[in-house]
Amino acid sequence: MTSIHNESSVRLASRDLRALVTSTVRFYVWGVAVSATVAGVTTVLSWGHKEGAQIAIGVGALLVGSGIALLVPFAFYLVTAPYHQRDAARSELQTLVRQSEADKQELRRELEAATANRQVDAIAAILGTELRDIRTKIERVKSTKPASYPFGFQLPAARFTEYESVLAKDRRIYEVVSRAYTAAHHVNEMLNARESRRREGNRQPLAAIPEDGLDEAHGAAGEALDVLGEPHNQPFRTGSERSALGLDES
Repeated sequence: MTSIHNESSVRLASRDLRALVTSTVRFYVWGVAVSATVAGVTTVLSWGHKEGAQIAIGVGALLVGSGIALLVPFAFYLVTAPYHQRDAARSELQTLVRQSEADKQELRRELEAATANRQVDAIAAILGTELRDIRTKIERVKSTKPASYPFGFQLPAARFTEYESVLAKDRRIYEVVSRAYTAAHHVNEMLNARESRRREGNRQPLAAIPEDGLDEAHGAAGEALDVLGEPHNQPFRTGSERSALGLDES
């Protein structure tokens, strides 16, 4: 399809004229008005001529009137065509500019999403190591008889703190992962509170109790690994269990 501003003035004027002609009512009124005017003028001019001459003048006036009815609007459209072309070109340019801006915004969003996905993939591997470490530490505590904490026990969270702002760009992942670290933080807070209540000089290991939330933190870390697409840790086994299963290194 040819754009209006690429058409010649004559072609554009002809097209506009055809549109006028096909508009029957408007063209009929216009043609009758012009023909009547020309016929009236020629009637006055033919006064006193012979009948044959009057007929010839009348027919000629009708033809001239029809020609004027066509030529006047054609001339008008021919004169105004460049302005229409200019307005059409300006409108198309504005449309292209708006489309270009929209495409630019869409491309920027796609690039940001792709960049964010690559960042999340890289961060997932880093957080996966920390989450597996959380689960291993919990399993190690629960494997002791009775279950107790080594001195200074804390679950790690440094990597999540480091990358939290980037991870928050994906709300689905962030909600699951942050829940896991919140559960791990709860364990740390409970241990800190229990340590603060110990009598001075008491060096006995703290016993693991349900209120500490170890099971909740362990399960939440597993869910976080799943949403990140990271593998779970190998189950922690004591030395005797490894020996019984033949897992000790030769």
